[in-house]
Amino acid sequence: MYNFKKKERAKEVKELEQKIENLTADVEATESDIKALNQEKADAEKARNQVRESKEQAEKELKHIEKQRNQLQPIINRKSEHWNWRPHIAIKRLNLCSLR
Repeated sequence: MYNFKKKERAKEVKELEQKIENLTADVEATESDIKALNQEKADAEKARNQVRESKEQAEKELKHIEKQRNQLQPIINRKSEHWNWRPHIAIKRLNLCSLR
C-alpha cells in the first residue's frame, strides 16, 4: 500500500510539474503579447502625433493662403473689371502674341 501511495503521489507531482511548465509557457507568451501590444500602442501614438502635426501645419498653410487670397482679391477684382471693359483689346493682345 505504501508503494501505491508513493506511486500515486509521484504521478500527482509529475502532473503538477507539467501544469507548472504549461503555466510558465502561458505566462511567457502573455508577456510577449503584452510587449507587442505596448509597442503597437507606442507606434499608434507616434502616428497620431504625426497626423496632428501634419493637420496643424496644413491649417497654418491654409490660413496663410486665405490671407494671401484676401490681400490679392481686390487686385484680381480690378483686373477682372479691366478685362471686362476692354475685351477687344485683350483679344488683339492675344492675337499679337500668337503671331510672334
